[in-house]
Amino acid sequence: MKPFVFRWQRMHHLADSFEADRRNALAAALADLARAETARDRFVDRLNRSRERRFELLAEGSDIVDICDNYQREVALAQRIEVQEDIIRELEGIVEKRREELRERMRERKTYDKLRERALDRHNTEMKREENRIIDDVAAIAHGRAQADEYGKD
Repeated sequence: MKPFVFRWQRMHHLADSFEADRRNALAAALADLARAETARDRFVDRLNRSRERRFELLAEGSDIVDICDNYQREVALAQRIEVQEDIIRELEGIVEKRREELRERMRERKTYDKLRERALDRHNTEMKREENRIIDDVAAIAHGRAQADEYGKD
């Protein structure tokens, strides 16, 4: 009996590799997005602390230079938050692109999985037919010998 050989095995293997690469690319993009969101959250925390400090400075009746310096810090942090938001939006687009690429590669791999499954089913059916044919041949030979022995005894 001949062994099962899937003629698209090399392509199936490549599809698996491409899918793994896309998974890694998605994971990297998600990690970049998480880092950008963490950085934005740190800027927001610093901005909130700076605003609280401004109110404290105003309540204490501090020098106008200190209040202006604190306000300048708030403006700079607000700008950094806006820049970080832009980066996050860009990274979200990249993540979505990576997800779509992964979906496409998964569809491709699943197609090869189905082709392999069908080819294996055909192979198994062929092997079963071949096995049945051999069994039938053996049975016919055995029956022929039994009849020959029966005729030979008379």
